[in-house]
Amino acid sequence: MFAEETAFFYGTLVVPAILARVIGPSSLSHLKVQDAILLDHSRHHVRDADYPAVVSKADGARLLGRELDAEESSVKGALVTGLNKEELRLLDIFEGDEYVRTVVDVTLLNPPVPASSSWSPCPVTPLSSLHLASLSNAKANIYIWTAGIERLEPSLWSYTDFVREKLHRWTDGQEEYGEVDRRRAMNGKIEHGVPVVEKHAEGWPKLGRSLRSEFFFDPDYINLNHGSYGSCPRAVMAAFRALQDQVEANPDRFLRSTYMPLLVDIRRRLAELVKCDMNELVIVPNATQGVNEVLRNLVYEEGDELFGFSTSYNACWQTLKYIADRNPEVKLTIIPLTFPCTHVSILEAFEAALKASKRPRIAMIDAIASNPGVRFPWPQMVEICRKYECLSLVDAAHEIGQQPVNLARDNPDFWISNCHKWLLAHRGVAVLQVPKRNQHVIRSSIPTNHTYISSRFPPPAGTQLPDDYFVLNHSWTGTMDWSPALSIGAALDFRAKLGGEERITEYCHNLAVEGGSLLAQILDTDVMDNDAGELTANMVNIRLPLAPADESTMLAQKAYVERRMLESDFFTPVFLHAGKLWIRVSAQVWVGIEDFKVAGGRLLGLVKEVQDGAWKK
Repeated sequence: MFAEETAFFYGTLVVPAILARVIGPSSLSHLKVQDAILLDHSRHHVRDADYPAVVSKADGARLLGRELDAEESSVKGALVTGLNKEELRLLDIFEGDEYVRTVVDVTLLNPPVPASSSWSPCPVTPLSSLHLASLSNAKANIYIWTAGIERLEPSLWSYTDFVREKLHRWTDGQEEYGEVDRRRAMNGKIEHGVPVVEKHAEGWPKLGRSLRSEFFFDPDYINLNHGSYGSCPRAVMAAFRALQDQVEANPDRFLRSTYMPLLVDIRRRLAELVKCDMNELVIVPNATQGVNEVLRNLVYEEGDELFGFSTSYNACWQTLKYIADRNPEVKLTIIPLTFPCTHVSILEAFEAALKASKRPRIAMIDAIASNPGVRFPWPQMVEICRKYECLSLVDAAHEIGQQPVNLARDNPDFWISNCHKWLLAHRGVAVLQVPKRNQHVIRSSIPTNHTYISSRFPPPAGTQLPDDYFVLNHSWTGTMDWSPALSIGAALDFRAKLGGEERITEYCHNLAVEGGSLLAQILDTDVMDNDAGELTANMVNIRLPLAPADESTMLAQKAYVERRMLESDFFTPVFLHAGKLWIRVSAQVWVGIEDFKVAGGRLLGLVKEVQDGAWKK
């Protein structure tokens, strides 16, 4: 029995119907299953989820705040034998980046039997009645929780309770399986030219090129660069212009009275979307300003160390340099990354840097980097920051509207995201979230508000900051156009009419994966992703088939290709990474697979022009 052929399941995958859904509807016949126990571990509820997590006995004791008895530190489950490597890969995708697959020893409670839809675990037998020394052991794969015990409930998860109360959600619905179903249907290999399959419901418009009528695009323009500046739907533009008309009709009334309750409602709706307290969330013009506000408000001491990545957004990276210039006693460390790589390698490099630091002060972490447009495992990076008492600043410029956000669960120290990119609001507007525990750090908005309270020159009321100081400081930072912020509501309404966040995200992600594969096939190159598909959200990066050259030559070729793309009525950013030129392509609700195909043909022509030396002229 080889470890790669077995797996010990302890939660939702103990149910045969769920396991079959993940690895394939006809995939149980070749498997065997038997009851087993994992010792010296405990099983807990994951916050806001139906499924459990297994952690070590020591972590379980820390979570419950007491020592665990023998029953509590043993996990009953099912040992499944006969899995192949493709099925394990699908299981890896299903479990996601909250878990890591490792090998453990489990104790076998009965002989194996053929797996079937009717199989169920035997009744729980008290550990004290088992003669463990006489039972056999086996090595098996298991998915161990790695996302931090802070995200777990201090209670033990019950399989019986799950079957009785929650199982209907998993066997009757589809929302947990979109990525697994897509990859399983293609047998792990994306078929080129096959239209993306999307969910439909009565009244929902079809996503793809037919939705272009809801936007303002020139008829011949192929917009594959939503990631840079965003694109505003007609419905949002109408709301934006109506707000501007309302301001001009009576500026005093609007700016002294009307706008504030509208802004409060926008903050409330955004807080519901990203799952945080609305009084932790304020509006700023863009993500770069939000990053500046956090970094410039911090007070630094000698030996403090700041961290960024070689792929950090340039303006934010320059802000870190500015802070170091103004504070010579501060050390600035760049963590080099070369993509494609795994999330595990990112986490290892990040932890090594923080572990080596004597005074880690703050780390700037991408949620989804700009160039290359790749996903980072930022919730796990936040956990590492907590471990080393380092503040986490998540530059999530591309996140809101591109992938689900749960700030109550992931709990960063500071989080900033643009609303005019993937959320489809009018540019430019962003949201800055600061948990109440850190709001005292943000003494001043940028620019400084009338409500600023000086510690050296206190007002008559004293220097005590009111509970709503953070929100008040961002409610009026001088005369400005509030229309982009107040039109966020129209953007949220528009997204709801398209079927909501899950439908939009699923369509765009599937299109990015399939479209990226198609472009790589047309260009005869490759997609910047790893075997687990961890790096691609709704932006995909494809290598251009140009021979490596010195940096100045490649930058000149980049400039030529971008200029010619603008002349050819389409655009994707071109960037230099690891000595190669890449493009970053954005999948959005108005884009179809045919747009990728057309862009691929045009790119082939531009590549030939470069190869023929046109860039030198």
